[in-house]
Amino acid sequence: MFELRPVTFTKVPNSDSGLIVALICIARALVGLHALKYVHRDIRWPNILCLGEASYFLTDFVNAGRDGERMPDSILESRLLDPLFGQVYRCCYDMYQFGKLIVDIEDASLWQLKLNLQSSNVAERYTAEKSVDLSFRHAGSGTRWLFEINGAVGQLSSIEL
Repeated sequence: MFELRPVTFTKVPNSDSGLIVALICIARALVGLHALKYVHRDIRWPNILCLGEASYFLTDFVNAGRDGERMPDSILESRLLDPLFGQVYRCCYDMYQFGKLIVDIEDASLWQLKLNLQSSNVAERYTAEKSVDLSFRHAGSGTRWLFEINGAVGQLSSIEL
């Protein structure tokens, strides 16, 4: 008889710097997924596995689908869904869920990122690519990373609103 054991584990980062590392890993996964015109639809910590300090992986693609497709009825009741979501699921709604990963933070710049990703104006939300770029800037330049790009907005070029 075989006994199945997890080889990875869910690890919610316990510091702003740890969170930045995790966000970079997850945003990179979303860049690739969104470039292929796919969406994850269930981005939350239980679906993010950690193999080490700087190795976070997005898992559980059971609800994934094509960008612009109608959402399956089985997950329409999810509390994770963007309140602006209609019937068609787009990349910007993944970014809303990505923003919900940012919790228990002290850094004002991370708070600004969270606010942008959960903006009621979906056209102003950062894309996954922009989030990676901003996270790298933050990781290498201290805590005032978003203020460097005051007013800059990553447009969601992959969707038509």
